[in-house]
Amino acid sequence: MKFTMTKIAAGLVLAAAATGAQATAVYDGDTLTINNGAAVYTEIPGVGTFLTGFTGSWFGMDTDGNGTILNTEKTALSANLSPGIVIGDTSAAGPYGNGTALVGSAGPIVDSWGFFSSTGTNFLISPVTGSTEAGLDMSGWSVAWNNVPYIDMGAGAAATFTWDGVYGNAYTLNYSAAVPSDSPAFPGVFYTLHLEGTVMQAAPVPEASTYGMMLAGLGLVGFAVRRRKTAV
Repeated sequence: MKFTMTKIAAGLVLAAAATGAQATAVYDGDTLTINNGAAVYTEIPGVGTFLTGFTGSWFGMDTDGNGTILNTEKTALSANLSPGIVIGDTSAAGPYGNGTALVGSAGPIVDSWGFFSSTGTNFLISPVTGSTEAGLDMSGWSVAWNNVPYIDMGAGAAATFTWDGVYGNAYTLNYSAAVPSDSPAFPGVFYTLHLEGTVMQAAPVPEASTYGMMLAGLGLVGFAVRRRKTAV
């Protein structure tokens, strides 16, 4: 039986792809990129133009207390300068403060955003982990806004996470919580987060078993070469 380095390498690559491609969990170093959010306006001839929805990623706050997040209570999120959610990572707050001058500046997850004429940012005090089955643990999800350095937004149930398990494909994430009752900003107000984007795989690190397979393959190649030389 003849062995070639090409065949062995191809087999290892295919085996690794088959093992990881359909995984539904996310692993340390994987990144959830974030699609930019945008308000959608619809014109009704003779009546006017109305805000009718949002596309992409956004958060909402039930500021009028009616139990429903209206389109007028949603704020678009973007990550033009920011990495998105890196699974397994924590982060410090990005730009925040009174006034909107810093809106669109790079943050640790998403770019800074404006809300009630002040700048806010999202960060993580504990890592996001989980899977499509169990949902994602968002207990570390945090907000800094209007000179308040930390608002704990991690008390909600696990976020629903929809993804087909294939790296490079789209996901959606939905998460809800309430602002803590002792928060200096919007205490007790209902909050919801909607993210859309792509799941990107962390840089692969070969496992010990993979090294073993590679060494075994190289040994077989060397053995075959030695036998061929001996036969000659």
